[in-house]
Formats: sequence, C-alpha cells, structure tokens
Amino acid sequence: PVVAFNVDDHRTPNARLSAVVQRFDHAGETLGRRAAAFVPKASHVLMTLHDEGISALEERLASAQAVLAKKNVTWTVVVTGAEAEKASQVITQALRDNPNIKHVLCTGQADTEGAGLAVERHFAGKGHAVAGFDLSPNILRLIKAGHIRFTIDQQPYVQGFYPVVQLTLYKRLGIMPADMDAGAGVIDQSNVENVLDLSKKGYR
Repeated sequence: PVVAFNVDDHRTPNARLSAVVQRFDHAGETLGRRAAAFVPKASHVLMTLHDEGISALEERLASAQAVLAKKNVTWTVVVTGAEAEKASQVITQALRDNPNIKHVLCTGQADTEGAGLAVERHFAGKGHAVAGFDLSPNILRLIKAGHIRFTIDQQPYVQGFYPVVQLTLYKRLGIMPADMDAGAGVIDQSNVENVLDLSKKGYR
C-alpha cells in the first residue's frame, strides 16, 4: 500500500491510496490574499519560480495571480534557479532593471530565500517587501530581520507523520487512508521566534 506525500498528481488516476500534501491552489490564494494587504492597487510586482514546469509552483503562482488581479496588479515572472545565491543574483538584477517594482512574491524555498537576501544586501530601507514559501534557517532569520514579510509553510512534519499513521491504521485495522491537506501555515514576525525554536528542535 502507498500513501503519497509532499507532491501528488491528483488530476490523473494512480495507485496510491491517499496523499498528504499541501493544496497548492489554496496556498497560492493565501499568498495572494496576504500580499494584497500591502501591495498597492494597480502596482507591478515581481513573481518568481525556482524552476519551470513544476506543477506545484505553477498552481501557487496562478492562484496568487488570480487574487492579485482583482486589485489590477500586474506582474513580471522570472525563473531564478534552485539555489538561493543564484536566485538572489537573478532577483537583484530584475529589481535593478525594473526600479518601480517594490514587491517580490515567490513560490518556493530557493527564490523566497534569494529574494530576502537580495533585499537585505541591496535594497534594505528602500521600501521593498518579499513574501513566499517554505522554511530554511535563512528565511526565518530574514523574517525576523524584516527583509521578508511572511512565508507560507507547507508543514513537512505533517507530511511525514500522517502518512505513517494512515498506513499503520490501514495495516492494523483496515481503516482506509484519506487525502489530507497539509495546510498553509503563515509565518511572520508575530510568530517567527516560536518557529525558530521548533525548527532547531527538528519539528518545523
């Protein structure tokens, strides 16, 4: 028996019994809603993917764009690469090429961290704001320092724990596994200290 986690192709038939994954469309809507609180109406933003052709990132991007479009926000999309340092360079250049852009909205870990590093190193105090996805020590540090407004956690502890529970119940009691949304936990300056502590303990 198989329970999928992290990423699942829920649009085609497959043999897994269930999947414990983030609902990427809902998570993208969360990014868009939270960002809409500080992105001005009819402004132009930078949106990023760390790689092309990854359905999870594309779902997050499209769902965030659908929310922002209601405020007549437009965007430039760049692909940053899957390493934070490279992403920082790509985002820095994009912001220099488009000096009117003050907001960077990201869809994955490398680009979120890279955007935070770009602002920290080159645009601190100039009115730029970053938001994105996932956790890393640097992302949490950059939130605490104010260079990233918030990140959305896909809660990998949930993705690791509940598949084991579901498979155990299935094998022992015949209880069928069920699809589960791993959630979209928002981390900002209001709760980053708690998450930092839990991250050091291996829970977040």
